[in-house]
Amino acid sequence: MLFHELNCGKCKTYLIACENTRKAALIDPVKEKVDRYLATLAYYGCRLDAVIDTHTHADHCTASFELNGLTGAKVIMHRRAPAPHVDIHVEDGQRHTIGDIELQVLYTPGHTPDSMSLDVDRDVGPKRPMLEQETASRCRDGPREFAGRSETSGVARSCSTGGHSGA
Repeated sequence: MLFHELNCGKCKTYLIACENTRKAALIDPVKEKVDRYLATLAYYGCRLDAVIDTHTHADHCTASFELNGLTGAKVIMHRRAPAPHVDIHVEDGQRHTIGDIELQVLYTPGHTPDSMSLDVDRDVGPKRPMLEQETASRCRDGPREFAGRSETSGVARSCSTGGHSGA
């Protein structure tokens, strides 16, 4: 399994790819870095199979829909996501495969009502990645407006790792 964090800075993007099939997924891609993502996929000889947004992004523009248009990769989000043009809506406990890699969806609301985390199958190895929704339990947020109602993130601590720097 290939697993790489692609962005330095507050908004994290991850590449996960199956070394056997060369199928890949980008998780939480940022629109300004589409060229970099495509170059990285080409470098590793991977074909983009899925683009997964772990929550609705109010802090930056997602590259999911642009990558879908360029590569045909399926856009995946939680069923509570208010975003249009999502190819696959997932729910808690549902599984999705990228080549030989199985991802399990964990519904983790808090940062947004549609936040989710991804757990990689246990057959990958003893140190399997747990891809948390971009900022759950990792940054300080105030109330935000989502789908016409105010939500408070419920997080009160920040950490130097994870989705946002907390700065």
